[in-house]
Amino acid sequence: MVYQQPNNGQRLRLSDQVYEQVKQLVIRGDIAPGRLLSERELMADLEVGRTPLRQALQRLEQEHFLTVVPGGGYLVADITFDGIMHLYELRRPVEALSARLAAVWARPRDVEQFEDFIHTASRATEREDGYWHLAMDAHFHDLVAAASRNIYVRTTVNQLFSLTQRVMIASRLNVPRIEDELPFYRDLTQAITLHDPEKAETLMLEHIGWGTDIASGIRLG
Repeated sequence: MVYQQPNNGQRLRLSDQVYEQVKQLVIRGDIAPGRLLSERELMADLEVGRTPLRQALQRLEQEHFLTVVPGGGYLVADITFDGIMHLYELRRPVEALSARLAAVWARPRDVEQFEDFIHTASRATEREDGYWHLAMDAHFHDLVAAASRNIYVRTTVNQLFSLTQRVMIASRLNVPRIEDELPFYRDLTQAITLHDPEKAETLMLEHIGWGTDIASGIRLG
């Protein structure tokens, strides 16, 4: 498993569960870019009916994981260089806003969650599972977005991060390790704790800018 958006303990609808399952298959490359999806195979593999599957596929198409085939059906969306750069162009302002708002609206419970995260991350840096490192990074960005107290920001951050994970896995990039990210996590946590929105925004822009530099060197195919 790479990363799933937290649901705050609420029971997911069946279509939401199917959405998460199919999304993970796409993110990890288990269903390759350009492949035509078979509803019959997915229904059998996931043991679900046609209605929740189609609801999940429609949602994944809206979020740019799939594309509609003229005449019916879905293809797994291709990954293109332009698409990667457009993704990072959007991530920069959205995640900068997320960090700025978190520094304004963060509550003591948010700060506790940041500190717990850093404690956990610091104790597990030797793990070699790249998916775990991606999941931890995604979790930190979600904590920031949750502290922003803006559901639209949080939803967008998580959607964009899922697309970023897919790019990193498909392009076979070396996944950033948590020990390398810890200074950023600590600095941003401090800025949020001190309610310093300018500092928080600057740190996030620098962080996403670093990711853009990596993305510009990606070679596909």
